[in-house]
Amino acid sequence: MPLVSRMVSKLEINHERTGARMRELRKSREISLRSIATEMGYSPPYICDIELGRRNWTKELARKYEAALQSIKNRGFAKAPPSNV
Repeated sequence: MPLVSRMVSKLEINHERTGARMRELRKSREISLRSIATEMGYSPPYICDIELGRRNWTKELARKYEAALQSIKNRGFAKAPPSNV
């Protein structure tokens, strides 16, 4: 079972600790908040709130977060996508 899913599948989740671990994981892979949020289909502020423990993790969010990390890694596209400006 993937790391994020294992962390979220526990009965009692410390959302702040889980979010901090996920943020560390994202940053260690040099993936921007904007990139992962875009890949997941959420806004950057929403994902920021999740990572800071201000919103609760769900199994669905964990799966999307993990899939986004993997997808970005596979593409080799970690920095924020270029703006259309």
